[in-house]
Amino acid sequence: MSVNYAAGLSPYPDKGVCGLPEVFDSPEQLRCQVAALAQMIRDAKYLVVHTGAGISTSAGIPDFRDLLSELHGNMFVEECCRCGKQYVRDKVIGVMGLKPTGRYCQETRSRGLRACRGKLISTILDWEDALPDRDLGRADEASRSGPVGTFRWPPSARGASWSLSTCSPPST
Repeated sequence: MSVNYAAGLSPYPDKGVCGLPEVFDSPEQLRCQVAALAQMIRDAKYLVVHTGAGISTSAGIPDFRDLLSELHGNMFVEECCRCGKQYVRDKVIGVMGLKPTGRYCQETRSRGLRACRGKLISTILDWEDALPDRDLGRADEASRSGPVGTFRWPPSARGASWSLSTCSPPST
């Protein structure tokens, strides 16, 4: 599922071309790439993944929130500006730029008397918003903790450390 993330951002001269069609690999090419990536993950002693927008629970990827640092936010997550509780929604929340979503926090307060009722805001950053300290610190620490290595995904003929031509699709 694709959402129109770029359209929700404030005007910016270097925003790039919006609305280009999505490009998909063939099923065989995708199987080959997934097999190669799975092997690299199995071989890794420590793994940190830096991804772009669009990698999220909406794509069916499990939510490991304790280990996840979403530096630019998530179109499906809103956060209480009072207590910090995050709510993961099934649908895009509809606003960006750390703006109020129109909903309120239902987290029970420590004494259990009533809900927090803090305003919920989007977690998506706009151009001028600073990266969140907690997530930036966690991402920086994780990136410095393991051996340094990079690879281009999906691999291309230029700059890739391995090639799809050396990859055999899994046998059926």
